[in-house]
Amino acid sequence: MQYGVSYFGNRIRRYVKQDMQYLAEQGFTYVLHTYSENDWSYYETTMKEIVEDAHSLGLKVHLDPWGMGGIFGGEAFSQLVSTHPEMNQVLNSGEMAPAVCLNNPLFREHMKAWIDSAAKLQADYILWDEPHWYIARWFGRPDQKNLWTCRCPHCQTLFFRQFGYEMPTEMNQDINQFRADSVLSFLEDMTTYAHQVGIRNAVCLLPDEFNADLVMDWEKVVSLPNVDMFGTDPYWYLTKYSVEEFVSRYAERIRSLCLKYRKEEQLWIQAFRVPENRESEIDIAFTIMREHGINNISVWGFEACKHMSSLRPANPELVWKRILDNIR
Repeated sequence: MQYGVSYFGNRIRRYVKQDMQYLAEQGFTYVLHTYSENDWSYYETTMKEIVEDAHSLGLKVHLDPWGMGGIFGGEAFSQLVSTHPEMNQVLNSGEMAPAVCLNNPLFREHMKAWIDSAAKLQADYILWDEPHWYIARWFGRPDQKNLWTCRCPHCQTLFFRQFGYEMPTEMNQDINQFRADSVLSFLEDMTTYAHQVGIRNAVCLLPDEFNADLVMDWEKVVSLPNVDMFGTDPYWYLTKYSVEEFVSRYAERIRSLCLKYRKEEQLWIQAFRVPENRESEIDIAFTIMREHGINNISVWGFEACKHMSSLRPANPELVWKRILDNIR
């Protein structure tokens, strides 16, 4: 079994090292450090030292382009969307979206420079964390049902080459296919480059319920030759489903795909925004994952995210205790 946990919000080396020692003692085998635009700009050498410390304690290190360009998961702001608007997605309404375009060649080069930095830090894996197009409902748009991206010049040109007609402003099946193909193309490009510089790749796709605007063929992603680890984050507390139903569904799906393509599987345990008196569901989630043969379980995040008030559970100490008990 491999056990991991995300870690963010602290860049003071001596305190981070103390926490890494603690994680190693509790039975974690790897840590995921978020490596946001802010980290890359201002903490690159610090992050290299933090990675070195984690390695010295026997932990493998995964890095996450947290919130990068507004297209990955994470509670991190993106400066890129304001300093390089030429990279941004364009809504079908003609408005610019607060997220960069996955098809923009300048953004892809920018991401390869980020990968070079991750290689300099000597990361073991990159977690390609919930790559997605702009999702209007996440921003509370009242007209969200009619909004989609992307109709930037790059996407319109690529769409015409693929389908032989001008990209319409109303959603259709071809646009759905184009959006899914674009995510696949982006991941293929990034994972190939990461392998070239010596880093392995983990991909975490959003559960379908969280990204209903995008119909992805997961099999095409897991079958990419440079994807080493594949998974999802079935955060059941955010849905109307029971932990048994939601986690079982995705554990079975991930295990089946990873067995077929001989990839390492990974599922995430939700340790944030846990409602009061529902902490015992974490035990159930761990059990379900193990029963389905999931050999890599990770937790979001360290100490149940109690340091981030917007994510803090009702009882973070109890949540964290249950996680540690399961790992032991």
